[in-house]
Amino acid sequence: MYGNGYFSHKPSYRTPRLRRSGSVFFFRYFRQVARAENPLLQGGFSWYHNSMISRPHLQSTIQYKLETNRVVALIGPRQCGKTTLARQFVPPTSANYFDLEDPFSLARLDQPMTALQDLKGLVVIDEIQRRPDIFPVLRVLADRTPLPARFLILGSASPELLRQSSESLAGRISIVTMSGFSLAEVGAEA
Repeated sequence: MYGNGYFSHKPSYRTPRLRRSGSVFFFRYFRQVARAENPLLQGGFSWYHNSMISRPHLQSTIQYKLETNRVVALIGPRQCGKTTLARQFVPPTSANYFDLEDPFSLARLDQPMTALQDLKGLVVIDEIQRRPDIFPVLRVLADRTPLPARFLILGSASPELLRQSSESLAGRISIVTMSGFSLAEVGAEA
């Protein structure tokens, strides 16, 4: 007998079917156990699952700023949740959502004035630091009356981004700074 009894046959290259079916069985079993033990996997995996940590204070701050300003900049370090928070306002499948790390969105913004002038409601532009040439276009679009669209722009907290936005959008922009999670957001037991 070979091994510890788990494989009772002599290993051979002529029996790949047995090995393949065993690994498929193991994978299906592992997936079933993982879904049973992890509630995040029970409905299928999603990066934007319903069990994310809610940030109601930050949401209400952004909502208030959007009602009182034409352009709102949500800035903060990478991976702090800016995109997740913005997707609660505008779904990523909307025509009003631009992710500048996505080649399709970049292609849509080849002519920024043409792409943005007919949009209505809230327009989200994520990773705005990749296209600083959009700031003068936003100034023109924010000065329209009546105002058909408001803009939520997301970017890193770089001094260059803040300088460009404050020069081009002076008096039109409100900046909301986002950081990591606070103790109140993650709970006292953390």
